[in-house]
Amino acid sequence: MEVLEEHLPLELASRYMAGYNVKNNLNCNTYVSQVLDTTSTTALCARYNFTDLEQLKYFVNGTWYGDFYKTSFMTDTQMTQA
Repeated sequence: MEVLEEHLPLELASRYMAGYNVKNNLNCNTYVSQVLDTTSTTALCARYNFTDLEQLKYFVNGTWYGDFYKTSFMTDTQMTQA
């Protein structure tokens, strides 16, 4: 049951979003620029491709499961709660 409750939603959301990004020509900058300045967005998005399922899952996972992954996600991305 854990697989269905935890992993399936992450997989479905990530796959849909990756396809949506490809279809609509969206990328990391589209999303991250809404919360970070231009310099930080450029630096962060140089490392992440939001049409790559595994890279996108990292971001979806950090928000989907909230507190469980928050510390490592925020440390790696240099994002804050502000």
